[in-house]
Amino acid sequence: METLQKNQISKNFDAKELVGKMVVDPYGWTMGKIVGVSGNSTESNFFIGVDDGKGGFAKYDCADVRFIQNNVVIGDSWKAKIEDIANRVVIVTKKISALDELSREEEFVGICEEMRGKSEDEKKRLLEERRCLGEQLKDRTKLVDSQLKGIYSFIASVKIDYALGTITEETYQRSNAPLHLMIDRLLSEKDDIKYALDGLSNNLSTLPPEPLKSLTPSIPKFSQTQISPIKLRISEGQN
Repeated sequence: METLQKNQISKNFDAKELVGKMVVDPYGWTMGKIVGVSGNSTESNFFIGVDDGKGGFAKYDCADVRFIQNNVVIGDSWKAKIEDIANRVVIVTKKISALDELSREEEFVGICEEMRGKSEDEKKRLLEERRCLGEQLKDRTKLVDSQLKGIYSFIASVKIDYALGTITEETYQRSNAPLHLMIDRLLSEKDDIKYALDGLSNNLSTLPPEPLKSLTPSIPKFSQTQISPIKLRISEGQN
């Protein structure tokens, strides 16, 4: 996987070639089509404009763009936020500990108390951001579960229709891959969210200074699961 660095764009490809390409999220869902680029490829203000196909427009920093399996992929912002919050909490916690140690020296007591107060306020703000992000991810999990339920229900209907002879075997088999592709994508996203929520549920102030497990977006390897054929076929006119 290659990160599209803003100051390296001109070395890797012609930026104008991006226009017209489709953009997907890390799970393969189509986000829209690139309709323009803005900024100089050698400067820091380089962006792509995306038409979502529903009358909406969004602008993305090229630092958030990845090339994965020949796809133009825009990463999930919540993953970057989790890493950022975790790392910042670790830093501010270490700073507070250092100030506590320094405050033992009489000449630094007043200064340390003031700096410690500001650091504690920053830590409280970060933990509140963590809480809000966790609530958003929980809501997303509920939506994913609802979508999975709807897909499984539809697959059941397809199986029944095939058994009744309402749809042909060709139609039945053609429904196979896209339905399971959707399931794989949703399950992959759900796993990522579960990992993130597990991390958020921990006390971040106890984390070591090393970065958290990489949450860099990746395209999941979709399963080749086939809808198992139903042998029973009900003949026309059979009771």
